[in-house]
Amino acid sequence: MSPDDLYKAYKNLSAVAILPDATGADFRNLESRRYVINTIDSKTGMPAEGSYSFDIYSAIDGVLYAGKAYLANPKVKGLKYFMINQAAFARVKVGKGSPEEMEHILEVGLACGHIKPVLKNVADFVDNYFGVDCTGFACAYFRTVGKMLDSSGNDKENPVNIGCGYFFDKAKTLNQIIWNLAEIRQGDVIVWMKEDRSETRKPGHISLIQSIGENGTLYCRESNGSAAEGGKDPRMTERRLIGVEGDESKKNRYWKLEKNNSEQILILRPFV
Repeated sequence: MSPDDLYKAYKNLSAVAILPDATGADFRNLESRRYVINTIDSKTGMPAEGSYSFDIYSAIDGVLYAGKAYLANPKVKGLKYFMINQAAFARVKVGKGSPEEMEHILEVGLACGHIKPVLKNVADFVDNYFGVDCTGFACAYFRTVGKMLDSSGNDKENPVNIGCGYFFDKAKTLNQIIWNLAEIRQGDVIVWMKEDRSETRKPGHISLIQSIGENGTLYCRESNGSAAEGGKDPRMTERRLIGVEGDESKKNRYWKLEKNNSEQILILRPFV
């Protein structure tokens, strides 16, 4: 999977579920387009938990236990148990969910009758409750390609607790801070930091490199919360590298970007 593949997955969510009346539901081309930064909703300034105030578990007829929800609706035929990924709910609530986790929540909502199986209702649910922030997008990518999972397929670290410094530390340990334009490749990350780990913007930011063009142009995929492009996230972004500045002996080097002649970044390879 490439960063662009992940970007497209957020823009093309689907939900296939068995409804409480035992009929099927199949919704396609649903688009996640909001920016939810960790615990703050960029639209309202309120905690994401507040914007996500409904408790979908409470809409399930039955009880949760051992990761399962019993669907007590007598109309359900052949669907006694529905597996619930509770971690997916925790991540999506704070902008850290992957496309697959968003789809899981849609399927649970449809299966238990919480989401009305009408396209407008399903699309509105996605608009109101789904979104991803910059580290959420980056974590979703590296989890999907297996770099942040153990041999059993479980998370090595909780994406909810990961910031840009996590990726810096991984790359530094591997000696994979990239200073040569020719060495940059797909899947490398951009962080707004200097070589000494100091941040050059607040809040911090991270972007994934999809490809490298002429004259140091980087074609990126990310979620950033700006009003550009209609404020839809994730998004495609272009940046152009000017060159490396700073003093290697003082460990304060950085790449300079063309934008406003002031953007200072690092290019990292946190996993090999």
